[in-house]
Amino acid sequence: MLEKVGWTRSPEERLRIRKTRAAPIIDEIIEKAKAWLTQGKLLPKSKLKEALWSLTLLIDRY
Repeated sequence: MLEKVGWTRSPEERLRIRKTRAAPIIDEIIEKAKAWLTQGKLLPKSKLKEALWSLTLLIDRY
């Protein structure tokens, strides 16, 4: 949906649109990932837990 809005605009305008509209979605995904990790409901060696842990480590670096 974000790409349809900015398809005909300049690269700078598309970047601005992505930052303003996608940032809240990404923030929500990160918060949910952190919540799943802290709740302790995931199996210790599950692939999902590994993926969420990797995601949070990458996000915390930037």
